[in-house]
Amino acid sequence: MFKKFTTSLSKPPLTIFFMKDSWFKVIFYVIFVTFLIVIPSFIKIAVNPSMDYLMYEDMKETLEKEFIIDHAQIIDGKLTYESYQVIDVDYFKIYLGNQNLNPNSINFVFEESSIAVYIMDIELDRVSYQTLNLESYDFGSTEASEITRLSVALKQVYEAQTMLLYAEVFAYYLFTLVDYVFVAFFLAVLMTMFVKRVPMAFSMRLKLSLYLTTIYAVVQLILVLFNASYLNILGMIAAYIYHNLAYRSITIIPKGVI
Repeated sequence: MFKKFTTSLSKPPLTIFFMKDSWFKVIFYVIFVTFLIVIPSFIKIAVNPSMDYLMYEDMKETLEKEFIIDHAQIIDGKLTYESYQVIDVDYFKIYLGNQNLNPNSINFVFEESSIAVYIMDIELDRVSYQTLNLESYDFGSTEASEITRLSVALKQVYEAQTMLLYAEVFAYYLFTLVDYVFVAFFLAVLMTMFVKRVPMAFSMRLKLSLYLTTIYAVVQLILVLFNASYLNILGMIAAYIYHNLAYRSITIIPKGVI
């Protein structure tokens, strides 16, 4: 398996010898490669479980724009409010007051004396306002320092839910797997349309693409490690180049020549 990985990376023309692999071997290879991509995320959570920086910034910005609520305060550790509020941040929701919770989301709820965490109406955890340094807080405040205090408190509650952090990585793995297969399928279709000189069944082209797309996965991993995911087009370019190298290396021998 590792030999196929290194061959797909260093010698793309040789991947044509993998086309006769069974679909079981090909699928296992794809699972293996995509797992390599998420290993750094698993290690990060094991060493330092924390909310992703971009997610935190998104949450803070959303709180500043959509969670400014008049006549809602925490006084001496007790929440009082006149109207309900709910906002979306990434894949979870933040509520002010007890409401009908979304059964398909992770919900953080500001209740009378604590922030509670729910999934499908099941309470996972709750943390008191005293613990979060929110004994007093005015939800109508627009001061940057107050918004930061609120976002830090929510970040603390989020990071206390280790299960959520691992679920986040698992979701990232599934996304990576689907993304990998989609890119391989797209490039296989592209090669079918523009490289017609090679008489090859689409199933063979797809197997070849699933191996050649290894370079796409590795480039994505490097970009994630250097926090440069916005350059993901480089992965597509690299995968396309690898496909061209592989197809150009295929020599068609007419019948009767040998």
